[in-house]
Amino acid sequence: MLRSARALQVNIGITRAFERAYLSHAASKGNLQISSGREVPIAGFGIADLVWVRRNKNDIEAFAVSQTVILPHLVTAFEMKIADWQKGLSQAVRYRFFAYQSFLVLPAPLAENVRAFIPLFKASGVGLIAFNQVSGSIQILIRPYTVKPLSERAYKVLCDTISLFRESKVDAPSS
Repeated sequence: MLRSARALQVNIGITRAFERAYLSHAASKGNLQISSGREVPIAGFGIADLVWVRRNKNDIEAFAVSQTVILPHLVTAFEMKIADWQKGLSQAVRYRFFAYQSFLVLPAPLAENVRAFIPLFKASGVGLIAFNQVSGSIQILIRPYTVKPLSERAYKVLCDTISLFRESKVDAPSS
């Protein structure tokens, strides 16, 4: 079923507001944004409302210690829902095929109601964020582990889709 024009406008507005708030939140943590995309389609895995691609040397070095293979860009996918959180969780689970982290973003009051299902989110490997669009506040209720995407092919398709997949070198530590 196609989304109504009004519902699509509401979703785009929430996604843009969250993107601005998340940029501010990430900048305060020292993360370097490389790129982001809205409504990013990955064949077979859905259309992510927002994809955040970053390269933070500390994250890459920490991940390299725990994994033998590391992909060049850390991808975080977000699914925004204003009501149907179960559908959003299902979509966010699929995003784990191409993302290091996947989050479901809900309005703060709904996110509080969903807290009872924290074990389900943890078992699914999906994070939960409460977002207040009016204040722009972000509260990460569940932070998923940063893990290699489940499908390197899907990851490469994502990177191609947002024009990021190209030869990339991780900066060598300065001596």
